[in-house]
Amino acid sequence: MKKSSLAVLLTLLSANAIADETNNWDGLYGSVLIGYTDGDVEEKDGSSHFMPVDIGYLNYGGGEASLTGISGTLKIGYNKQIANNNLIGLELGATFQDADSNQRMFDAYNRLNGSDFNSTYDLEAPLNVKTKVNNYQTLALRFGHIFNEDTLVYALAGGVIGRIERKLTQQGNRNWFDLNYSTTERKNETGYVLGLGVEHKINTNLALRASYEYVDFGNISLTYNGPYDIYTNTINQSHKVDFSNLAVGLTYQF
Repeated sequence: MKKSSLAVLLTLLSANAIADETNNWDGLYGSVLIGYTDGDVEEKDGSSHFMPVDIGYLNYGGGEASLTGISGTLKIGYNKQIANNNLIGLELGATFQDADSNQRMFDAYNRLNGSDFNSTYDLEAPLNVKTKVNNYQTLALRFGHIFNEDTLVYALAGGVIGRIERKLTQQGNRNWFDLNYSTTERKNETGYVLGLGVEHKINTNLALRASYEYVDFGNISLTYNGPYDIYTNTINQSHKVDFSNLAVGLTYQF
C-alpha cells in the first residue's frame, strides 16, 4: 500500500512539474513557417520624359494585378508574461517567397497632329511590367492572451523592409524603347505589417503556430532608363504593393 501511495504521489508531482513547464511562455523562441502570399500591385498615374520631346507620349492607364506565391518564414522573438495571463513580446522575422505579378499597365501613344501635347493620340505600343517581391523582413511588437494555460492568441504590429523588383518590357509596333528591350529596376522599400496568430503548446518546448500577416509598402516610385535610337528615354512611374501572408508551422521555446 505504501509503495502504491508513493507511486501515485510521484506521478502527480511529475505531472504538475510538466504542466508548470508547459505553461511557461517566458523567454526566447524561434518559429519556422510555410505559407502562401496573395496581394495586389496597383499601377498609379505617372509622368514620362522623352528625349527628344516631340517623339511621342506615354500614358499610364492604371489598374491592378494579383501578386501571389509560396513563402517560407523564419522568426525569432522574446516573450514576457504579465498580469492576468497577458503577454508582450518583440519579434524579428524574415520571409522568402516567389511572389510575382505580370500585367500590361503602360500604354504608349503617338501624337497624330504634331508635337502639341493637346493633340490627338493613337495607341501604338504597350509596355508590359513584371513585379517581384522575393523577400522582406519585419520587426514587430506582439500582444497576446494565454487561454487554458497552453494556448496563446496574439496580435502584432510593426515595420517591414523589402526588396521590390520591376521588369519593364517593350512590345508592339513602335520602338518607344527598342523593340523587345527590357529594363529592370530594384528598390528597398519600407512599410508596415499587421498580424494575428495563435500558438498551442504540444509539449514543454514545442508549439503549433498559425499566423496571418498583412504587409503594405504604400506607394513606390521607380525610374526606368532605356535606349531610343541615339537617345535615352527616362520613365518615372509609381505603383502600390500590398499583400497578405497566411502561414503555419512550429515554434520552439529555448
